[in-house]
Order: sequence, then structure tokens, then C-alpha cells
Amino acid sequence: RATRIIGRHDVITPRTDRLSVGCAPAASVVRLRVDLAGLARMSDVARQPLEAQVQTCTAEIERDREKAKGRLAECQAAVKQAADESFTDDAKEVHRVKVARAEQEVRWQEAVVVVFDWRTAVAEAEAELSKAQLLGRAGQNVNVDLFRRQQSRMRDGLTAAVRRSATERTRFETLARTLVEAQERYARAHRGLAPPLMPQPPATP
Repeated sequence: RATRIIGRHDVITPRTDRLSVGCAPAASVVRLRVDLAGLARMSDVARQPLEAQVQTCTAEIERDREKAKGRLAECQAAVKQAADESFTDDAKEVHRVKVARAEQEVRWQEAVVVVFDWRTAVAEAEAELSKAQLLGRAGQNVNVDLFRRQQSRMRDGLTAAVRRSATERTRFETLARTLVEAQERYARAHRGLAPPLMPQPPATP
């Protein structure tokens, strides 16, 4: 929900400003927005470069996000494929680890998509801050500090999302190594036979 900021003593709603600085927000949603009427009064020379920069940045993030969503869809399909594969009794462990590895890759790629959600939120928050600063320099009465705090919260959220993505990737890589070890044990027990269910190389977000 957009909130109009018209003066330095305005109070934003509890829903908008419920998180303190330094606390990662629960959702990548930018609720605090600059008054568009005030921005429209700015000259094109002052306003258009900022708008063009914002559009370019968000478009690049969205392209990367769509690629990540495509990779996630591939991983989700791989889980079903792995679960549906037939196997012999002596290959149960290899099959179990392969399915677990595929499921963990889904969790990793889900975390990667969340990172792009937060990158979008950071870009939007920075854009709103820049607009507020622009209005302030033009003499309009805008509480810029509220926009700074919003930007800080979005950055905290992005940092937490990146950390979670790294954790999920580490878990995936651990399972990938476990799968290789299980295949090697199977191969040693069946000399002359090819190891079953070879893994795919790890994906890179």
C-alpha cells in the first residue's frame, strides 16, 4: 500500500514502519512510495534520467529472475524423474541419495529466486530514496529519513536471502558428494558394471 509523504513530521502506518533498522523484514515489499504528484512537478531534465536508470536496473534483475525461475522448473522436473527411476535392491542407497540431492537442488534454486525478489525490492527502495532526495533538493518537504530506513531494511532482507541461498547450495554440494561416494561403493561391489544414476554437474545461479 502506497503512503504519501508530505512533511517531515508525518507518521507512516505501523504496517509500513513496523521493522526497526537492522532487522531483516519478512517480505520483499516496498510499501513506502514518493508522492507522484510532487514528482510530476519536477522538470523532465531532473526526473527522466532517474526514471531511465530505475527501468534499466529493474529490467536486468527481472531477466535474471526469469532465468532462475526456469532453472527451478527444470530442477522440479528432475525430482520427479529421479523418484520415478527403477532400481535394483542393491542400488537403493544410490537411488535414495539421488532423490535427496534433486530435492535439495530445488530448495537451493527456490532460495536463488528469493534473492532476485529481494534484489528487486532493494532497487525499488533505492529508487524511492533517490526520488525523495530529488524532491528534498527541490525544496519540497519530504521526510527522507523514512526512505533511508526502508532502503536499509530491504538491504538487510537481501543479505539474509543471499546467506540462505549459500547455505542451501552448501547442502546441495554435500549431497552431490554423498551421491558420488554411494555410486563408487556400488561400483566396487559390482566390478565391471557401470555405476547407476550418474549425477548432473551442479548448477550455478
